[in-house]
Amino acid sequence: MLTNGGPVRYKDNRDLFSRYQWPGRKMASRRESIVHFNRLSRCAAALLFAALSVPATSGQAGAQCTAIDGGKLKIKPAAGNSRSKLSWKAKDKSVEFLIADPTAGTTSIEMAAAGTVLASLDYGVASASAWRSGGTPVRIWKYKDKADPSPIDGIQKIISKSNLFKLKGKQGIIDLLTAPLVLPVTMQITDSAGACYLARFSQCSDNSNRSIKCRADTSFLPDVPNLVFQSGFENDTNHVYSTATMAPCTDDLWGEDLSVAPPNHWENDLEGGVDGPFGQFHFCFGGGDRSQRSLNLVSDPDEPSNQVLYGRIDEPNEIISDDAIACNNDAIGARKSRIQAVVQDNPSLGRLDYRLRVRLGKPALDAIVNQPEPITWLTLAEFWNNQPGESDTFRITLGLGKASGTGERLFFSLSAEKQEPGVGTWEEVWPAVGGGVSDVEVPHGEWFTLEVTIVEGDSTSGRAQVRMTDTAGQTHTVADVTNWTYSPDAPAGSQDGFKDFNPLKLYTSGALVCALKDQVPSIPLEIWWDDFAIGSPD
Repeated sequence: MLTNGGPVRYKDNRDLFSRYQWPGRKMASRRESIVHFNRLSRCAAALLFAALSVPATSGQAGAQCTAIDGGKLKIKPAAGNSRSKLSWKAKDKSVEFLIADPTAGTTSIEMAAAGTVLASLDYGVASASAWRSGGTPVRIWKYKDKADPSPIDGIQKIISKSNLFKLKGKQGIIDLLTAPLVLPVTMQITDSAGACYLARFSQCSDNSNRSIKCRADTSFLPDVPNLVFQSGFENDTNHVYSTATMAPCTDDLWGEDLSVAPPNHWENDLEGGVDGPFGQFHFCFGGGDRSQRSLNLVSDPDEPSNQVLYGRIDEPNEIISDDAIACNNDAIGARKSRIQAVVQDNPSLGRLDYRLRVRLGKPALDAIVNQPEPITWLTLAEFWNNQPGESDTFRITLGLGKASGTGERLFFSLSAEKQEPGVGTWEEVWPAVGGGVSDVEVPHGEWFTLEVTIVEGDSTSGRAQVRMTDTAGQTHTVADVTNWTYSPDAPAGSQDGFKDFNPLKLYTSGALVCALKDQVPSIPLEIWWDDFAIGSPD
């Protein structure tokens, strides 16, 4: 039987995974890679240091600021007799800010929204007696107002150390604006030695006690050209699904995601119909029920205040030629495992650009690496021009690949294939060697961001580009291909764009998922998605 590109046979070995064969496409030589991302969002409330002055410029005029990953910014206004609080913890551990002596000069802190300064705070020599240092060399500075001969108005405590700044004030020192805040929020600190650090926050949220949390440095989430839709999968995103059927497509996302700026409506913006480049959007699984495969809106494993979309596969859910029981010595190709977003009925889509943050479950990837079989079929996205059943079927596949051998690592891959009419086999169009496996390693259990561009064209005008940015902010090229993005066999003038594609996808063989299920304890195949943005000039 042919499965996803070639014949497969069982191998007789004693490895934990030996019961299952890994069907799929051929591997290729590794080569370089790409990817990138961005998010813009909207905060329902804003903040201000009510008792502080509001100047028009920074405390250290002309200071050259270093942009860093902002990490987390939290503001808690006073409630009752409690104190106001502000905490900023930068994510970039390579940067050590605010360790210069605050008694040796002026330290300036400034908060702004969309370039307009909301609040500022300057302190230094006049309050020298209230400061204490710790560590050799000095690693922390602490301020208490009780020892301050000329107190910083309203401020009771300040803690300043590498990557962390905390402020506590009297009731009302930190308050909320009544008008919505325009994002991004920026936090700028210039220390007494003149070093300046700037963080941008593109998402904020508030709650019933008026606390505000901001996160995500926009430098890690680049803009998408010709933006049509974006979402952070936050609270105003509604996940709808059916449990009364095992139909192939059962889930959808509705509503307006108010965590990001427009265009942010799942139906009105993304599903633009004849007025937009994209048609219908929903999720398909190929069958099965929620005990086998599922989607849910959940808290980010690394940042609980952030909501993300979570996909999980426990059993191969798509039956090809199997009985009703999964993983009971299934025949080769009897089942598949699939979760995918389907963007279909696109009227005439000649180009698409999107970005997406992705996190893959570490236990499953570690288990896959620690077995000897190659991985040639583990798909993260797919672009169709045309679908199976149509003439001149063609697909571009973004996936993961691993060479044979225990301990061999997983790498991103990008390849294109055409399907011969009436045959069902797939023939590789590019790269010249099968698989298109890059030298960009796949992070295990860590967020990474993808930026993808696909342009319809022939061997000289077609374009497929993928880049990946890791948690350290380093961007790597997975692929940058100029080649066919429709079947070379298609008649001239018959091209009608990418009518179907899957920007969010987790798709592999039933054998791989059954092998993970057989581990003790069993291991699900997991994926998290966040910060989705998509655009097209069409």
